[in-house]
Amino acid sequence: MHKPRLTTLAVVAALIFVGPRPAHAMHIAEGILPIGWAGLWFAVAAPFVLWGLHTINRRRAADPRATTMIALVGAGVFLVSCMPVPIPLAGLVLLRCLEQADRTHESMVARGFTGRLPLASMRPLRRGEWGMLAAWILAVLSAFLVLDGRLP
Repeated sequence: MHKPRLTTLAVVAALIFVGPRPAHAMHIAEGILPIGWAGLWFAVAAPFVLWGLHTINRRRAADPRATTMIALVGAGVFLVSCMPVPIPLAGLVLLRCLEQADRTHESMVARGFTGRLPLASMRPLRRGEWGMLAAWILAVLSAFLVLDGRLP
């Protein structure tokens, strides 16, 4: 790699890890709502949460394989809720994800999927693999600490 490209890459990496600062935009952080508003929204949301839990339990009782799809949809909802996107766009994305999940499940069942995943045999990690795992863990941890403002 040429020296100018390496320098540019180093500057871009430094800006990515050092540059971002909290924007305090669009997403409501935990603890901002006053207790009265939090209680009101809890009371409004509680019937829907209970109805959703009842529906999930009923679907799981009817088809135990539905647990995987419910978990994937829940993960998708969580990921989209973390993104600062307008609500109509988030709803559209979740609807498309649910349709894709249904088609994927149908094609898996058509190919003989029974809901059981075979476990791969695990071999012990080699010395180089332990080093790479440690490097990844340190990189992710340092990125979180930089983004959290605990490291300069």
